[in-house]
Amino acid sequence: MQFNLPQKLGRSLSTGAHRIRVCAVFIATLAGAQGLAADNAAVAGTVRIRVTNVSAVPYSAITIRFPSQTEDYGALAPGATSDYRDIGLAFRYASATIVAEGQRHRALAADYFNEKRLEPGSYTYTLDIASGAPRFGLIVDSE
Repeated sequence: MQFNLPQKLGRSLSTGAHRIRVCAVFIATLAGAQGLAADNAAVAGTVRIRVTNVSAVPYSAITIRFPSQTEDYGALAPGATSDYRDIGLAFRYASATIVAEGQRHRALAADYFNEKRLEPGSYTYTLDIASGAPRFGLIVDSE
């Protein structure tokens, strides 16, 4: 990405104080244009997500792919709930792979268009494979 200052503006900014001010504005603008990188860093670790197996069969492995990271939640018996994990960026659903009774079940989050990111807090994804593909539910925890 290349930015060119107009010639007149470039000459008028030849003093050190002006250069610093323009540089700070440029960096702030560039950070905003790079997909809210500073915003993601500010909320890293403030969204906590755990998973609950709401099906009648045990899950031998659960992997959730969030936009910011991948988490292996391990095995969960029917009705069991995992520990919380700190997630940098999450939405009300995510991509998931669940292994149950030797079968791999996948749900893919194609995109998060028009989705709002989860606000800082504690959440539980409820996972069910009754229909074959994992189904997500989201519970906002009061903890």
